[in-house]
Amino acid sequence: MGDLNGADEDMVEDISAMSLGSLGRNQEHSYQSSSHNLAYSTSMAGISFGVSTDAGGGSSTAMGLKWSGDLGGGTVTVGLGQSSVGGNTETSISASLGMGGFTGKILSSTNDNGPVVAGAGEKAATATTSYVAAVAGNNTPDTKTMGFSLSYNIDALTITAYNTDMTTTGTKDKGYSGVGVSYDLGGIVAKAGVADADGQSVMDFASRSASKRGTNSEYEKSGPIARSFLWALTCVVATLKRSSQADAISACSKTCSDW
Repeated sequence: MGDLNGADEDMVEDISAMSLGSLGRNQEHSYQSSSHNLAYSTSMAGISFGVSTDAGGGSSTAMGLKWSGDLGGGTVTVGLGQSSVGGNTETSISASLGMGGFTGKILSSTNDNGPVVAGAGEKAATATTSYVAAVAGNNTPDTKTMGFSLSYNIDALTITAYNTDMTTTGTKDKGYSGVGVSYDLGGIVAKAGVADADGQSVMDFASRSASKRGTNSEYEKSGPIARSFLWALTCVVATLKRSSQADAISACSKTCSDW
């Protein structure tokens, strides 16, 4: 009970991306069943099944199915979900493979709701015009989303990249992509990333301990190679975010002194 994801979202899920505030959350798919408040799910022998609905009224249901198991030395997961909200149907499917530090995932979602239709009221016949029946509006046109993500983890280093393309009937296509890297030094995690949000480039970086901002003592414990990596990682991204040489030098100096 409560504010829940739809069962299709729980089984299909999203592709992966580096978690950095300024890069946004464009790797996440906007499931139409995201406001459900009643759900049931069960799992057995690697197979999961779920159903959900909005108990507040109206026509809003979703169901999903997921299978996960070992195959050829890797872990394979396949999810399938479908939702119906107000007569609009959305079908989503995902597949992922994890093997030797590498994880790849693809996601495809589509709804077949027709084109955008402006609602119009009923018009009675007059001496000069014919009767016109009411037309129901449709603000959820056909939308197709295709996305994939690739992640590689080796010891403390993780690299993640993603791409998502969205096509909506009657509007311009949209595209989102990004790549990020993180390095875990055992208490201190440095992250940096860059993303393209439908033509707008954004960058961000973070270098903090797991529970609080990194301290000088934690920084010293990390070792010379790790310290160089941390400083270079944060300094490069800080430099790219500045428009002048003076600002870039100031950004690097501040990044180093913050430790």
